[in-house]
Order: sequence, then structure tokens, then C-alpha cells
Amino acid sequence: MKIQLFGNLVDLAGKNHVEVENQPTTDKLIELLVTRFPELKDHQFLIAVNHEVISGKTELHPCDEIALLPPFSGG
Repeated sequence: MKIQLFGNLVDLAGKNHVEVENQPTTDKLIELLVTRFPELKDHQFLIAVNHEVISGKTELHPCDEIALLPPFSGG
């Protein structure tokens, strides 16, 4: 799975995407990413699956497009 990163998350990982083995859910994906990048625990971010910001545990498929986004602020 290829995970696109944006904003301060690029600085955290040192690149704009990471590749991980397939994960069954967003919860499992986050667990794996926090293991690889422990600093993620201290950052807020949103998860988008197939261009839709999700909330809560979501099932993942190998072909899904996944992105981690910094929180948005309105204005």
C-alpha cells in the first residue's frame, strides 16, 4: 500500500509517501505507521481513503488510495 503524506507529515517521515504491506483496516494501518514513525502519536491528522476523509475504523483494500492529511482550518 502506498500512503501519500501532506503538510507537516512529510517533514516527519522525510518523504511525501511511504509504502507498507497491505493492512485490513485504517486502525491497523495507523498502528503500523506509529510503529515506524513514533512521532505520529504526537500529531493530529486526517485519513482520506479514495479521496474521502473518513472517521473511525474503515476497511481497506490493496488498490485503495490512502492519504494522511494535516488538520484543516477554516477562515
